[in-house]
Amino acid sequence: MASSSGSIEYPTNAEICRLNRAIIELSGGRFEPPDNLRIPGGLESLIQVVSNPIFGVDNYPTLEEKSAAIGHRIISGHIFNDGNKRTGILVAWGFLIKNGTHMYLDSSVEDLAVAIASGDAGYTELLEWINAHK
Repeated sequence: MASSSGSIEYPTNAEICRLNRAIIELSGGRFEPPDNLRIPGGLESLIQVVSNPIFGVDNYPTLEEKSAAIGHRIISGHIFNDGNKRTGILVAWGFLIKNGTHMYLDSSVEDLAVAIASGDAGYTELLEWINAHK
């Protein structure tokens, strides 16, 4: 993960795409070369929104908030052709781990990811889940 803001390390587009590809290769799904992106520029946009303050205001001031925003935007934005739920959760988890905050994953994250993808849950629910699993 490459540093984009201060000492916080954000995932790069290439890292996220490689993770998505690995997830699909390991657990199945559809991968469309070269990077499986359904929305070109989607990853750049989401990392910029999360990592850069807008008019001096950091909309996601904590690591947990940044993690939830990254995961939520990958899942709800359907950035990839397949594997958005798996990728979103693992990128959010990896972001926290890389930045020194430990979080454990359990099977409840699967239902949450499905709810986010369908619009039945959102950023707030993912943030609450992250905070409950530290």
